[in-house]
Amino acid sequence: IDNNKDRLVKKIEGLSKDLTARKEPYSASKVEPIIKAYHNIKYEELGIVQEIQKLKEKGIPLNEIAIIYLRHKQAEEIVNLFEKKGISYNIVRKVNILELPIIQNLINILEYIQAETKSPYSGEHLLFEIMHYRFFQLSIRDIAKISAHCGRNRKLTIREALHDKVLLNDIGLENPASIIGFENKIINWIGEVHNQTLQTLFETIINSGGILRDAMESSDKTWILQVLTTFFDFLKGESMKNPNIRLSSFLDTLKKMEEENIKLQVNKTKFEENGVNFTTAHSAK
Repeated sequence: IDNNKDRLVKKIEGLSKDLTARKEPYSASKVEPIIKAYHNIKYEELGIVQEIQKLKEKGIPLNEIAIIYLRHKQAEEIVNLFEKKGISYNIVRKVNILELPIIQNLINILEYIQAETKSPYSGEHLLFEIMHYRFFQLSIRDIAKISAHCGRNRKLTIREALHDKVLLNDIGLENPASIIGFENKIINWIGEVHNQTLQTLFETIINSGGILRDAMESSDKTWILQVLTTFFDFLKGESMKNPNIRLSSFLDTLKKMEEENIKLQVNKTKFEENGVNFTTAHSAK
């Protein structure tokens, strides 16, 4: 900056932009910045964490330490290292909820329902993955047995196998009742695509699919509920723009957002009373 000859301080005699602290006790401080160079960004991140670890061991309050950066992305790896080392920290960052597993799971369920509505059995490639979603509480062994049986019987689809109660009992499942319950849910959702509004269908999936229950039982309940609410609010917003919106149109919108790198962001806040403060240079002004 000082080499910029077009600055006013270079053209107006006596003008200065050198800032000096006036507030006590900072005005009398003899502390000067130390410039450290690292081999690469990984060494820099590790060096920062190790330096803070030393200050913590010396008894320095962590809430008097700040890490200032240009973009939140630059702090992600340091945050990960803090988590591994158990160092407390405070941060507010924007998160694109469309990239989160819970929302990806929901979108896959909607994709499956749309595919099956348009052409039965065309969503088979999604069904195997969907069965593994935690909130359905299906046995991994049962899923494997069903998949293996369908693999040996090429003409049998997973959806058909889920509907065959005799088959489910014959292949020795741990909990055939939960598989039958899962099949009833997806059949109901597929049947309701043309009988419910998109908002009502989404609420049905959230409630009967066990997603809300799973969120309430999570240790990160507040955050997950915030994510689900944000996604639902977006869906409601799209419905207000087009009251006749169909599931296919909504999924097309999500696909376009992904292609154009349009994010659906929400602020994620983590606060600990004695934690290192993460902040962007803009916020630190």
